[in-house]
Amino acid sequence: MDIEQHHKLTRIEIFAVPAFGAVHGSTADCEKAYYIILKLSCQGDCGWGLCSILGKGVDLVRWGTFLRCIRQCSLSEAVGVTQVASQSWQPSQFAMVQTALQNLQATLYPPVLAGMFRQKNRKPKLLHLSVEQLPGASALQPAWISLDTAWLVEHSIAYYSIL
Repeated sequence: MDIEQHHKLTRIEIFAVPAFGAVHGSTADCEKAYYIILKLSCQGDCGWGLCSILGKGVDLVRWGTFLRCIRQCSLSEAVGVTQVASQSWQPSQFAMVQTALQNLQATLYPPVLAGMFRQKNRKPKLLHLSVEQLPGASALQPAWISLDTAWLVEHSIAYYSIL
């Protein structure tokens, strides 16, 4: 079996976490800022991506439909599909997926130096949220979010998984 085919995406998960303190508009009709956290899984390893959105709520099933095109792709196929599809995606969506794919590739294929042996990379525990300013929103405060799936499920206002 080709090693690249062995490294297929096995799960795509997205979490919506409120960005506290960032609102736009009146209290009755306000839009809120949300961090969207993407987790791409492959053989027990994962890659993470992040973007932010502004809205009155989050429908991750509808918002995340663009991710279906990389479902069950190998990593190289997903990179190629992402490059082609980027023209129809929002720039923040493209950057989020690209970051998660690069993060996953770095986890699966770490550089090996001569005379060194590969140790399994420790999974990052926290993600620093300092994303671009959303148009029309008050400043998003930098924050830290746990990259533990159980923590994300508990603290997210929405969750969507694509198998």
